[in-house]
Amino acid sequence: MDLHHLSDPALRLHTAAQRLRHEPGDEWFDWLEAQGLALWAPPQHRRASALAVVRALILEPPEAVAWPTLYEAARARGRLDLAEIFRLPEGPGDTLARPLLDRELLEQGVGRRVALARRAPINMMERLVLDHEPRVIEALLESPRIRTQEVLRVTTRRPLPTAIARTVLCSDRWSAEYPVVRSLARNETLVDRWGSALTLLLTPRDLAEVAADPKATLARRRIARFRHLASRGAPQATPVDDIPVISLDPLPADD
Repeated sequence: MDLHHLSDPALRLHTAAQRLRHEPGDEWFDWLEAQGLALWAPPQHRRASALAVVRALILEPPEAVAWPTLYEAARARGRLDLAEIFRLPEGPGDTLARPLLDRELLEQGVGRRVALARRAPINMMERLVLDHEPRVIEALLESPRIRTQEVLRVTTRRPLPTAIARTVLCSDRWSAEYPVVRSLARNETLVDRWGSALTLLLTPRDLAEVAADPKATLARRRIARFRHLASRGAPQATPVDDIPVISLDPLPADD
């Protein structure tokens, strides 16, 4: 099934998730690359289908037992960028130790803040983007008043809680906006497997920036460098066995 012919984003996501569960082989990779995830940035007419595959890898991924097989298949195919993603652990991601909301809003309760987010003016949105409750962020994203700059205030939060990132990626509207995708891919506090998958959607210019960014994770820098060189016709020759497994375990707390 070519995702390009499906107009409903939810149907594209579900279809991509089902297809990713098939046994990986040449046909599997041929399909993946036909959706726009070849060794270069997705062309304009394939961006929606490429996004659906990446969202499926994040939101409805294959079962954990399948990832080692996917990794070996990507190695055999010579897709070092995909091999890097498939060898990363899921990881729990970041959570907030304490809410960032101001006390006035925090005391209003979740239900009140959700109702407020649905009709909030811009000045109130600028306060609510710091909310730690996914339901509030979801209501904000559905508001007809919200602009890209408010959404970017959410996606550039550091640390970015996993539940908040998932809420943004579940939004058919905002997950399709390239500035939002780019900000998530470049947020080093996002679950590394998720951020690495989103790196597949970046343009050569943004790939070059990620490859040179000291704050980017090692996995994302490797993927960005490989894809940037491949887009120029010079794929990286680094042996896959030299790519280290990256642990997402949190650093021990200071005594």
